[in-house]
Amino acid sequence: MKSRTGQISVEFMTYIGLLAVIAVMAYFIISSMKTSEVSAKEFYLGKMIGQSFVESIGVGVAGGRGFNYTFNVPQMTGVVTTRYNLILDTTNNVALIEWISQSGKNSSYIYNLPKYTYDFSGASCFDDGGGNTMYTFKSNCTDEITLANNGSTLFVSTQTQ
Repeated sequence: MKSRTGQISVEFMTYIGLLAVIAVMAYFIISSMKTSEVSAKEFYLGKMIGQSFVESIGVGVAGGRGFNYTFNVPQMTGVVTTRYNLILDTTNNVALIEWISQSGKNSSYIYNLPKYTYDFSGASCFDDGGGNTMYTFKSNCTDEITLANNGSTLFVSTQTQ
């Protein structure tokens, strides 16, 4: 009878050990899935913020002469609060949004800007790269952006709220 009790003890410990291994594996799998889900949501959010900027500029251009449009600066919040750079290259008519993800990776997305003449002289939230063709939006600004079209130029300005 003693040998049977020993065998049951060994089987019990084997089952407990197997369950512990399965539990640890499940934890790491779920943790990995959560991290990739956060990264995917963060990328989607960054993409939507860049698209919001570019669509607003497109509306300002398409509106034509006399069109004025004001929109709030999009913030990257929700999944994780992250600062981003939005670079507008008016020579090549592209916009680039870039940020460092929660996992520490550099992420970016590129958009096409409408071919037009842009004037950022009244936009305190945009840093001029020196050549009046590349403008970097400072994401820590809490400003509204106003677009005004005179028929040939889209004037971009910021107003402190």
